Amino acid sequence: AHRSIMQAYYHLGDQNAALAQFEKCKRLLWDELGVEPEDETIALWEKIKAADGSSLIPHPSSFPNNLPLQTTPFFGREAEQAQLLLRLVDPNYRLITLVGAGGIGKTRLAIAVGKQVKMSFPDGVWFVSLEAIKGGTEQIKIAVGEAVGLGQDGKQLTGEQVLAILRDKQMLLIFDNSEVALEDITFIPEWLKRAPQIAILATSREPLNFQAESVIFLDGLPIGTAEVSAAEAMFAERGQMARDDFAVTAENLSQVRHICELVSGSPLGIALAAAWVRRRSLAQIIAGIDQSLDFLTTRLRDVDPRHRSMRAVFETSWQLLTPDEQAVLAALSVFPTTFTAAAATKVVGAVLLDLDSLCEKSLLQQVHESERYSMHSLVRQFAADKLGTRKSDVVDAFVDYFYQFTRYHQEDYAALQPEWHNLLTAVTQAHALQSWQTVLDFVWVLDEPWFRQIRFQDMRQGLGLAVEAADALQDQPALAKMLLRLGEIETELNDYAAAEAHLADAMRRLMRLEDSLGIAQGKYLYGRIKTEQAQNDEALTLFTDAKRIFEEEENWLGIAKNLNLMAFCHMKLSSDYQTAHALLEQSISLQRQMPLSSTYIESLRNLARIKINLGDYASAEGCLVEATTISLKQQDIGEYAAVLFERTILCRRQDQIDAALHFG
Repeated sequence: AHRSIMQAYYHLGDQNAALAQFEKCKRLLWDELGVEPEDETIALWEKIKAADGSSLIPHPSSFPNNLPLQTTPFFGREAEQAQLLLRLVDPNYRLITLVGAGGIGKTRLAIAVGKQVKMSFPDGVWFVSLEAIKGGTEQIKIAVGEAVGLGQDGKQLTGEQVLAILRDKQMLLIFDNSEVALEDITFIPEWLKRAPQIAILATSREPLNFQAESVIFLDGLPIGTAEVSAAEAMFAERGQMARDDFAVTAENLSQVRHICELVSGSPLGIALAAAWVRRRSLAQIIAGIDQSLDFLTTRLRDVDPRHRSMRAVFETSWQLLTPDEQAVLAALSVFPTTFTAAAATKVVGAVLLDLDSLCEKSLLQQVHESERYSMHSLVRQFAADKLGTRKSDVVDAFVDYFYQFTRYHQEDYAALQPEWHNLLTAVTQAHALQSWQTVLDFVWVLDEPWFRQIRFQDMRQGLGLAVEAADALQDQPALAKMLLRLGEIETELNDYAAAEAHLADAMRRLMRLEDSLGIAQGKYLYGRIKTEQAQNDEALTLFTDAKRIFEEEENWLGIAKNLNLMAFCHMKLSSDYQTAHALLEQSISLQRQMPLSSTYIESLRNLARIKINLGDYASAEGCLVEATTISLKQQDIGEYAAVLFERTILCRRQDQIDAALHFG
């Protein structure tokens, strides 16, 4: 890649840039790999270094062009510039289109590269803004002639006359904002055939769709890829223009980086956000972008009206969509994160061609090497505003799809993994719609996947919504059940005060309901809190009482759970391993007569710990191997991690350091 860039600079007549590229290559190879450049690279460097000035094309200032002068610095895009340089000096690439969203920096990149390649086009580099041209194909051809200065004595040439003159010219035409004139630039393939030495570099929000076209898609500027990335450097420069004492420092870099991420590295978004440095703190800028798309607006009078706000940029793209595409884009705003084509079809009615079209128009992105799609958060804000009265129907469809999806994939955690954000949003949306029973059903279906995949924060939020739903339905048994589970998860999160408050509320309701099993579960959960707080004597009393109630109700899993933690208390209180061992053997024996759960894995872990303390390493290994197998089969991340920890302890006790490091 470095040799190709060196060759491109050399053929463009920029000897210094070619030599500088070699030095950069040499430095990177040494810093990252500790090696010197290849012999072929060194030979190319020596050839370029030995060339005298006469073998290179003269300085670019002597070449004709009408490239617009820029009043602000250009940041980043080194890789894209190199790619464009290589293609523009290759006669096989005569139509290149820079495709990206509005404000992504297509025009600035085209102008920057146009300045660098002027020496490869002796007859000039000419910039033509299609957005300003009205009147169709012929007017565009005439505008090209005027931009190049082909008319004489003020006489306007026809399109055919312009082409006749271009036939023998070696020049680059830059067609800016091509998306506004897609139907009017169908002459491009003919021009490329009849004028074999011209090249066209187009900027557009979607590909032009010609056979000869080479498309380069532009994303935002890189963020956080270096000490100060291109996006952050641009924010620093624009922020200093707004307020001369502003600087990006180690203290505020994370906030600047967050702002750049909120606008996905869009140069326009960065410029609009940085302008607020004059009157807002960085925290206020972040909050403003989060709250409203309209925050990203400028009143600067010399800014193109289409670029005075992100809303104006998106409105331009919106107007270029068909009515069906507008409907699909608006409806897709209900997805808070990435989504599949199948989900888009069920929720929105979108077909694959709709999604592909929106991707080509830079309003959606296909996630790299996956079948998922994403929408930038600012586009999502804009599209959501367009949804209007359709919103409730689309949200209903969104909730129903993900509820059914979860029911079908309840035990397939690999299928659920990419959808966690969508699933929690669906529960939240059902709550907002006051679909109370749906909230309860949805949370209960998600309960086990959330727990086994350690999605405790999601679970806490979902259970909180379920508590409100049960209260709204006046469903006292469901309310008590959800309060118990919420208290259990808060215990997992070490928020014991909240856990005790919710358990106390649940217990009052369970006593009124005379729900013995619920009361036993409450005592068990209180006992767990006491063990976490090292109050093992109180915990043992609670577990013993809970076990008695579970025995009366013949609830074998409840008995097994309490036997587990009773054993734990005996170990902690008096190092009574014999009693603890007997309790765990009893728990394991009970559980082997029922479907295995995380409690069984926990029992095996605790039994292994006792056997380790007693020096019975072989038996401990047997327990942990079985626990590993079951936790993997059940995709129980939390228990699997806990088992690995016990295996690390076992290896260390046996001085198996390498094995301990493997499990650790």
